[in-house]
Amino acid sequence: AADSPHMLSVPMTWVREGGMVRLSKKYLQADYKGVGADNIIYTILASDETPKFGEVVLVSMPADGPAEGWRPLLADDQGFTPTSSFTQQDINDGTVWYRHYGKATNSDSFQFQVSGAERRTPCFFLHLSS
Repeated sequence: AADSPHMLSVPMTWVREGGMVRLSKKYLQADYKGVGADNIIYTILASDETPKFGEVVLVSMPADGPAEGWRPLLADDQGFTPTSSFTQQDINDGTVWYRHYGKATNSDSFQFQVSGAERRTPCFFLHLSS
């Protein structure tokens, strides 16, 4: 329906084994007419389709914003907060990342749903390949 959230991006990316990838608007971008980015909510569904070989984390950014090419330090767990819910604004701000656990695997995925106001989208999968 025109008055519900819809995806504008292709939810697929790759990540190095044991590495991290920022889940940017290139991979996760939803639009919902009349709803601000901070009210478009992504929810990872609790099912067999949660990440098995990594986790989605919110990364604390430097206070003055990240420098061009900035990446979080993998050794510093203090800046990571595992999450199952985040907003389009979090994605726009660059704080949503997938962290791979480092176990040998060729792919991982998770199922998510996007909501805004009282409307929800069908379920989507984000696929990650290494």
